[in-house]
Amino acid sequence: MSDMRRWIVVGMMLAVLGGCSTPRTNIYSLYLGGDQTVRDRSAGADLVVHTRALRYLTQPYIACRTSPYQLEISPYSKWVASPEEMVRDAFRERFALSGLFREVRSSSSGAAGSHVLEIDLKRFERTDLPAGSSAEVLLEYSFLSPEGKELARGTVSKKVALADSGFLELAKALSAGLSEGIDEVRAAVAKTVPSGS
Repeated sequence: MSDMRRWIVVGMMLAVLGGCSTPRTNIYSLYLGGDQTVRDRSAGADLVVHTRALRYLTQPYIACRTSPYQLEISPYSKWVASPEEMVRDAFRERFALSGLFREVRSSSSGAAGSHVLEIDLKRFERTDLPAGSSAEVLLEYSFLSPEGKELARGTVSKKVALADSGFLELAKALSAGLSEGIDEVRAAVAKTVPSGS
């Protein structure tokens, strides 16, 4: 009888352990869409895109702000890359299509003879408040001449209301906000870059 009880207990433990599987990890990416036509890049200078970010934006896990004092990091839902990397790549790709510069690349520091676009990423997250949830992108930018002179500076702040608190909706909203922000920066930069610079 004791052997029978022991096997029942072992069977129950195995059933419980089998039901406690690790939750599935979901991975999300951005899609900025827009015009993918490559403009003429035969003339002009080069551009280096350099990004900085707060520490929590240098890892791929999705962040949700629940108050001005608290952030929650999702352990099983993450971005395909860190927000810093995704923002850097989005700026590089969009500026490469713009025709403003001959070559656009990213680097951890400026390069001699190149214009530099410095991006300081402050927020890239979902904000959950009693009034509702929103997606928020906040960054500061500085555009420098090859000689290091500041030609343009500004802040991009985008808040997009979310229809629901799901991460798919968040990815769509952040994509839209970032795309709009990049267009604003590109327009500001275009005013300072002479044709055929």
